[in-house]
Amino acid sequence: MDKLDGQSFHTVQHNIEKMKELFPEICTENKIDFAKLQLLLGEQIETEKERFDFTWNGKTEAIQSAQKQTTGTLRPDIAGSLDWETTKNLYIEGDNLEVLRVLQNSYHNRVKLIYIDPPYNTGNDFVYKDNFRDQMKNYKEHTNESLESNAVTSGRVHTEWLNMMYPRLKIARNLLSDEGVMFISIDDNEVDNLKRICNEIFGEENFVTTIVVKMSEPTGVKMTHVKRKIPKLKEYVLCYKKRNVTFEKIRIPKSTWDNEYKTILTNISKKEIEELKAIRDNEDRTIKDIKKSDVILANIQAVPVSEFAKKNNIEKRDLAGFLFTNAWRIIRTVSVAASVKTIADEKRKTNHNQAFVITTPNNKLYFINNHYNTAVESPRIKILFADDYLTVHPCDFWADIKTTGLDKEGFVDYRNGKKPLKLIKRILSMVALKDDDIVMDFFSGSGTFGEATVRYNIESNLSLRYILVQINENLEQLQMKLSSEAKRDTKKLIDYLKSVGRKPLLSELGKERLVCMKREIQHSTHHDLGFKNFKLDTTNLKKWEKYLSNVEQMPINLTQPVKQGRSEEDVLFEILLKQGIDIVLPIERFILGECTVFSVNGGTVFICLEKDLSLDQINILASKKPNRMVFYEDCFQNEEVRNKAQQILNQNGVEEVLVI
Repeated sequence: MDKLDGQSFHTVQHNIEKMKELFPEICTENKIDFAKLQLLLGEQIETEKERFDFTWNGKTEAIQSAQKQTTGTLRPDIAGSLDWETTKNLYIEGDNLEVLRVLQNSYHNRVKLIYIDPPYNTGNDFVYKDNFRDQMKNYKEHTNESLESNAVTSGRVHTEWLNMMYPRLKIARNLLSDEGVMFISIDDNEVDNLKRICNEIFGEENFVTTIVVKMSEPTGVKMTHVKRKIPKLKEYVLCYKKRNVTFEKIRIPKSTWDNEYKTILTNISKKEIEELKAIRDNEDRTIKDIKKSDVILANIQAVPVSEFAKKNNIEKRDLAGFLFTNAWRIIRTVSVAASVKTIADEKRKTNHNQAFVITTPNNKLYFINNHYNTAVESPRIKILFADDYLTVHPCDFWADIKTTGLDKEGFVDYRNGKKPLKLIKRILSMVALKDDDIVMDFFSGSGTFGEATVRYNIESNLSLRYILVQINENLEQLQMKLSSEAKRDTKKLIDYLKSVGRKPLLSELGKERLVCMKREIQHSTHHDLGFKNFKLDTTNLKKWEKYLSNVEQMPINLTQPVKQGRSEEDVLFEILLKQGIDIVLPIERFILGECTVFSVNGGTVFICLEKDLSLDQINILASKKPNRMVFYEDCFQNEEVRNKAQQILNQNGVEEVLVI
């Protein structure tokens, strides 16, 4: 039986294994022979003392911090959750550096998209004061004190911000899948430094773009100082990919609708129209592609928009939104050159459907409306889709997202850096996401990313899963450090949280927002509106604890391996995290052979936390043939039972037996 390691993901060992795959000859007794590696790399070694480099005080410790393991865990808070039994979303409270470490075993290389809105280092926001030697102890003892204003007078403004960001970004990259992408909101204060560390962590070749986002209007107090400085209206979103990423062709509406587009197509899906356009745009299309296009167009019907709106009870006030939303299937027709009409005339002799395709002498593919008068010299026969002409790709300059009047967005009056839902939904729409993909925000603040993900799921009929991480920042202590206006805003927030029976913590605000959202939309959707709530804590097992008091250390009572106040569920989820198992997988608790057993993911993993197990009980457990079983190390009646248990389990096809 193998012992389960109480540590989180071993980054250094993982890197060594990757080096072994590339250069097996450089490894000797699990160590790297750098002289041999240098020989293999030939002249591609930098030896000059003067070289391009980006460094700061504490960088070495920041790099080492990203590699550190932790024995920390996440404890479930079922009472603080929403739809615990069915939801696949996670809301985690705790210092995000330590949480990222804890999540690595279960979510390494699994997250499809990460968005974060970290502190901008303006001198008034708050930077996590990390303790590189002991982050968990630092978090437990100094949760509130560790969130301090990084004022300009501190002398090392950029240094402290970089030391905070570097290890978090480094670990976040480990969580991204190979097709994953990361978006980071930032402003002028740190955009240059952020890009430098991201180039180092992700590689310059994986920089995608810097999106400029208009975040305010040229009005108000900012305009009173135009003679001394240029008012700032913008922020940035940096985008980096892990390796390979597929971006979607997002479109935003132009300011006005062209009323020439007044016919809507029915009996055709958005996917089919996308397929038609892909064939149209592919100059290497085949005869088979052309036939397929005709098959797709054979069933369509063209209906006037006015008639469709009347039949479907679309109110006049809602018509503009309907038009832009359905621009992918709203069309107009235009005339074509005489030579093109001749080709169409010939094909319509044998094709009597609503529409068909033709190929011109210069290899252009046109969609043709079959209902035209051949006697007219220049009839309107070529079909144009509204979304090709009434929408535009926003590229890397987003000026259309409303950023004012967001105080009440998200159900709570909170304006301290809150991002618009529309911004987050657009970021989600940029990446080719599919059902069960994981998206993440580990500076989740007021929970905008969680609400945006749910609303995007509903609008796109997807089932994305979110992971939110937010430190349980005490707003009452934060309030004492703020300026007068920000202090008033925070006081209102504290009063609101107390009025709904919540503690004055920023993490509670995010949870309340998600609860309010469910209350509003639960009767109009079948999508996942809940979240499983977990809280960062030290390990549940005494033998894995690094920070035991002297009383606890002498000696560790192995008959009581679990720390006082910890439950079976606490231990269960720690085992899942240390084993690299997704903690939202279905778990069933049942009695088998007078033992309580946790069955994970339909019985693939059994976790038994009972003591004094007999051979009869082992036989009953083994008969269910799980792939993996986990026990306490001292759970067997005696050494004989322990030895025979291994044989019985193996004979019944249990591939892995672990003890803690």
